[in-house]
Amino acid sequence: MDRSATMRRLRLLLLPALCLACLLASAQAQEAGDVLIQAGWVHIVPREDNGAPRNQLRPNPLFPLLGVESSFSSESVRILAGSVDTLGLVGQYFLTDHWALKLIVGYPPVAEARGRGIVRPTGPTGEMARIDLSEARFNPLGRARQWVPVFQLTYHLGPPHARLRPFFSAGFAYAVFTGEALNEALKAEANQQFGVPLALAAGIPGPTRIRSELDPALAPAFGTGVRWNIDASWSLSMAFDVIALETHGRVRLHASDGTELARSRTFLRLNPINISLLAGYRF
Repeated sequence: MDRSATMRRLRLLLLPALCLACLLASAQAQEAGDVLIQAGWVHIVPREDNGAPRNQLRPNPLFPLLGVESSFSSESVRILAGSVDTLGLVGQYFLTDHWALKLIVGYPPVAEARGRGIVRPTGPTGEMARIDLSEARFNPLGRARQWVPVFQLTYHLGPPHARLRPFFSAGFAYAVFTGEALNEALKAEANQQFGVPLALAAGIPGPTRIRSELDPALAPAFGTGVRWNIDASWSLSMAFDVIALETHGRVRLHASDGTELARSRTFLRLNPINISLLAGYRF
């Protein structure tokens, strides 16, 4: 075998080893004072478990005669939140080689909710005035834009120069909901089935209107993930965050003069899991 053939085979044998060495080579360390900016895809999966809506009607002396209770629960009703995708933005400031402050924000997605179960008053009138939330024309029941910034303290495992760095995070999220809107067909049906008779019973005949809202909420947030440092500046990461988010949804029915005829309050345990794939740049 000639010398040139031997050298070619030697290079072929060394090439995979050199590639592996390059892959495992140390990236420049994340050090105290560094700033890491990340952006990418976030998939939000709620794990809802809502309580029965608690309804309160404006007291009326006719209710006892009709078998209608002023306060009652709609035990069969369930509210189901859908998953959403959005753009996530993450900023981290390294306090030390291992500890960092993290802020997670992103484009606020519009989330929709679907429903099932029967809404009706108690007594015999419940057989006449009722709404089946499972009907297709009422779904989605409503939508709202959700703003959920997350503040966390993150600990990065391994030496600061490692190519792969797992991390754990803990902190809190603050959820605010805007643009809450109920399904128009549902609003029309509720005004017809409940608004008109309640307004007449209250001595305030005329059109009624419905308003809905979701309470803001502070919630603990925990996460884990791993970041791959491609080079001294660029990185890729995957993370899983769980937010123990609980809030209340409120629906109010008003007469034409603004008098509140009825209200409904639903406890919503959303507990979303956020799955994120992000590209990052270190300054």
